[in-house]
Amino acid sequence: MADRNGYNKSLFDTEEGTCYLCKAVGDTARHEIYPASNRSYSKALGMWINVCPCCHSKIHKNPLDFIPLKEEGQRIYEREYGHERFMAVFSRNYLDEEEWIE
Repeated sequence: MADRNGYNKSLFDTEEGTCYLCKAVGDTARHEIYPASNRSYSKALGMWINVCPCCHSKIHKNPLDFIPLKEEGQRIYEREYGHERFMAVFSRNYLDEEEWIE
């Protein structure tokens, strides 16, 4: 069940107060793995992580450096729901075809 901000439980192994990327303990914010038009899907489907302010800033300054997060998100989602459903929701593939999970 979603919280008051529309976030369902993350499918990533992330916890509030610990940065998913650098493992720093302290202040964290939720970052949606698939932004823009897919932000609401990221929130609702658990495709988000907790990140410290420094890492959050890096993600927004250099989004192409964080394509591996999108790849990881696709793998996690496809293990549960499959490639076809991932594409139906997010409309963009981040993995090589041999990595797809049907």
